[in-house]
Amino acid sequence: SFFAVEKADLESKIEGTGTVTSIYYTSHSFQTSGGKLKGLYVSLGDTVEKGQLLMELDNSSIEMDYLQATIDYELGKETFSNAKKKHDSGLISDVEYRIEELTFQSIEKRYTNLKSAYNNTKLYAKVSGKVVYINTAYTTAAGKEIIAGDPVVAIDSQDPKYTYVVFDKTFNSEG
Repeated sequence: SFFAVEKADLESKIEGTGTVTSIYYTSHSFQTSGGKLKGLYVSLGDTVEKGQLLMELDNSSIEMDYLQATIDYELGKETFSNAKKKHDSGLISDVEYRIEELTFQSIEKRYTNLKSAYNNTKLYAKVSGKVVYINTAYTTAAGKEIIAGDPVVAIDSQDPKYTYVVFDKTFNSEG
């Protein structure tokens, strides 16, 4: 037996309630150092913007060192700049200039390292979206040290290409 085949659009319809979710999210962690949690500024389910402060570590142990390193760096730049001018004018020897250069490099390295450590105490959102995970091992245990690299927050960017619907119950489809 033969059937006539007709070209037409295929239509399928499903109605119901469910949750829009994603298969992709962006994990956030303190990359270079850990520490004790000072502040958590988001909650599960919050919508955040890229660049928004999510959480912060207690930086009091390095704050004074960082401030002093900043002062030393600014003074060191000025001192080295003056030494360069004196060297270029022939007022100091190559050896004296080299000592000033190495001294400034040491000051600059200390400043750079402390600045990086200080800045790494704040965790900012890499993407805009919805907070879908907070590592409660660190937020509920008072004083527990956060480990560098350990995921502490995850954000679903709600990119449509990674989004799907989870229905509350099973539905039959109608054509």
